[in-house]
Amino acid sequence: MWRGSVTQPLFHGGALFARRRQYQANYEAAVGQYKQTVLSRSELSPTRWFRWDEDANTLAQTQRAETAAQSLNGDTEARYKLGATAYYATLTAGQQYQNARVQVARARASRLADTAALLDSMGNP
Repeated sequence: MWRGSVTQPLFHGGALFARRRQYQANYEAAVGQYKQTVLSRSELSPTRWFRWDEDANTLAQTQRAETAAQSLNGDTEARYKLGATAYYATLTAGQQYQNARVQVARARASRLADTAALLDSMGNP
């Protein structure tokens, strides 16, 4: 049960209702602005999330390819030292390994660029 105190005024001539409407309108405007911000951010984020996820997959695949090329290069060099393989085979394996390293560097750069773009799209209000 509500009990008034002696210091509370009984009548304000509608000022309390006007103030309540003002606060409610301010609240609704803030909610609308928040929803607009979320919607504008959600338009950018799915594309950026997809790119970021694809970059992770690409980086993992290029790292596996680099590991395989490194192993092949090591095996080919060992065979050449034993006289079981021609020198051009070691050059080819070395070139494949260097190409795989370049691909890993490109995949890392793409991942970092898309990470920065994702964070930028999420961080600016």
